[in-house]
Amino acid sequence: MESNRVKVTVTRLQYEDSDPTDEECEKMELQREDKHLGQFNFSFLPETSGHYLLEARVDSRHVPGSPFKLWCIDVWKTTKIEETEESIFPAYMQEMTRPAWIGEHQLVVVTERNNDPENEHSKPKLELMSMDRNGDWEAWKSYGLSALPDDQAHLPRRLSAALSLHEEPAMIMFGGIRDGKKDKDAKASDPAPQILLQEPLMVQFDGPDVFISEPQSIEGVMPSARCGHSLGREHLCSVWWPHGG
Repeated sequence: MESNRVKVTVTRLQYEDSDPTDEECEKMELQREDKHLGQFNFSFLPETSGHYLLEARVDSRHVPGSPFKLWCIDVWKTTKIEETEESIFPAYMQEMTRPAWIGEHQLVVVTERNNDPENEHSKPKLELMSMDRNGDWEAWKSYGLSALPDDQAHLPRRLSAALSLHEEPAMIMFGGIRDGKKDKDAKASDPAPQILLQEPLMVQFDGPDVFISEPQSIEGVMPSARCGHSLGREHLCSVWWPHGG
């Protein structure tokens, strides 16, 4: 694809719903990198926090989803999050699922938590945590999934894909990997076998509660299970594709 067919602009908005053509709005300077084979990287460095609008066009027509709303914050630099004995923060784990936005205000992190670390038989379980930019942005909310009984809880998954649904307080998780059971003769230092996941999960948020469900039935051929997937939305449809060959 020729570079002159692609146009990307970023505008800093005065308010979230401002018209980007207003005088108070400011066009940002973008850096452009030609990756060849019709691929381009665009980047910009916001100098102030606030609302931005990204517009991407090919042949003067918006690409699917464009224009995109961006929200740049400096809360991590200016806000000190007070930690108490009751404070809970998302646990970092390697290959963790990328956070997802539910609507425009709720940031959800897919993580894991072991509620009884002193018990050698206790294992980490899937946990969801969120922040609400219209509420208490400096406080993490835990949904308590890791406190459920073993037969109701979900095991942690890594390298999965997560995508919020259109105009619904919900998201889909698909694919990824989780640790399987070690052989009875395995050493404690031996890594756990990796299990490829294929089933999708529907995650629905209802105020302080969250509900996770598997599909009751599946028609057609399921996408192959691999280490890592990507999810995208095309209008009202969710489209996913596996990484790798």
